[in-house]
Amino acid sequence: MPTYTLPAHAHQLYLNQLALYLRDSRFIHSRWATYSHDHCDPDTGRPDDEVAYNRRQAQRDSDLLSAFGTVYYHADTLVDAAHQQLDQLPDSEQTRHFAGQLRQLRTSTQQLYAVHRRWIDRRDALPDGAGGRAHEALLTESYAEARPHLDRWADHGQAVLDINTLAREQLGPQAAPLAATREDHLNAAPATPPPAPRAASPIGRIR
Repeated sequence: MPTYTLPAHAHQLYLNQLALYLRDSRFIHSRWATYSHDHCDPDTGRPDDEVAYNRRQAQRDSDLLSAFGTVYYHADTLVDAAHQQLDQLPDSEQTRHFAGQLRQLRTSTQQLYAVHRRWIDRRDALPDGAGGRAHEALLTESYAEARPHLDRWADHGQAVLDINTLAREQLGPQAAPLAATREDHLNAAPATPPPAPRAASPIGRIR
């Protein structure tokens, strides 16, 4: 089967998008930690207003998914490229650690795609005339299901950037981006996007 090489400019664009997600996810979690600290009992951890707390929690999950949006379409491609670069590096404790992180990212990506497919199935199964609250509940549920996998990308996504840096330092320009079959590239991510957030994410204003 014919292969293609991911252009260097596209690879760099995907890396830049990942770096933005890592930055934005830290901001989102920091903002959530501040909110939780200010609106929960310091002794019991119970929220002062459970309805408002749950609503703010759902907004946090929505913001995370929105911030991951551009990475979502190329997540498998980024992991594949990092694997290829890693294979060109000498075996070491560091590269073995990176390999473990890439496995976690691969699993998280597949889980995110599965969350998206379930959301579509649940949305399509809604009865005719289902109101906005039914759709809202489905979105909130999907955001919550996606969050652990988004957090894993926040925790381990830096490995993709570090592998690229290490490969460029040790191998120079020959540390080429991913070479793969065209079919693999086309099937790397679902053709449809993840569910859109209820409102524009405030994260967009800090980019």
